[in-house]
Amino acid sequence: MTERARKAVSALQEAGIRFAITSGRPPLGMAMLFDVLDIETPIAGFNGGLFVERDLTILEQKTVPIDVARQAIELMREHGLDTWVYSGNDWLITKIDAPAKPGPSSSSRRW
Repeated sequence: MTERARKAVSALQEAGIRFAITSGRPPLGMAMLFDVLDIETPIAGFNGGLFVERDLTILEQKTVPIDVARQAIELMREHGLDTWVYSGNDWLITKIDAPAKPGPSSSSRRW
């Protein structure tokens, strides 16, 4: 986060313009911005699939029906693909040694 960006958001807020964040990332992957930008609006993660409050309380989420998710996971496994599942604010993985995994260096830090 650059100082210029932080000041721009602050100027918007001082002018009475509410600033919101949306991203393809999980909300937890954007959490480092909430305090820096003094976010007071809902945060949209997963391209609008999950809306949360600043404290990550889920306001609304769009989910895939469980039977469809199970079929998709099975199909991926049949083809030797690793499967990642996002459930609410959690990132669930099946391989602890996956190339990208939740941890201090990733955008999400829950297992």
